[in-house]
Amino acid sequence: MAIVLRPHGKLDARGAAKLRRKLRSLVASSPKTQNTWIVDLSDVRAIDRNGLTSLVALRRCASKAGCQLILRDPSETARAMLEVAHLESSFEIRQSTNKSTKKKIAPPTKLPKPQTLAKVSPPSIDRSSSPVSVSQPASLESRNSYSIELET
Repeated sequence: MAIVLRPHGKLDARGAAKLRRKLRSLVASSPKTQNTWIVDLSDVRAIDRNGLTSLVALRRCASKAGCQLILRDPSETARAMLEVAHLESSFEIRQSTNKSTKKKIAPPTKLPKPQTLAKVSPPSIDRSSSPVSVSQPASLESRNSYSIELET
């Protein structure tokens, strides 16, 4: 059995702290037979150094507990940050084998010329919704699958 966490949104300082707290509470309350921790990064739209640091800390914590940490389906942004930080080889990274949920990772695109950057307006962010939502969706792979809504 595995503990599966699905963070959504930003994995920044605030989101990373929520992820660490949730995993710690799950590990403390879970049976010892759950020796695989899976962090599904497919819905992480932004990740910074704090997010990367929390993933490294989770890897160390898993190792100390005799567990395996797997990063599953990292978003293009998450994968790029892992590569830039030279951390992609430090983690076990897996892609879904289920065709219905498999997300293709597009190759990095070339940056536009500086002239076009000035014409692009930043996206608006709706902050009226609740920043944290934790639910337990049905999962075929594990009964202990949790969705964590990070600040968007």
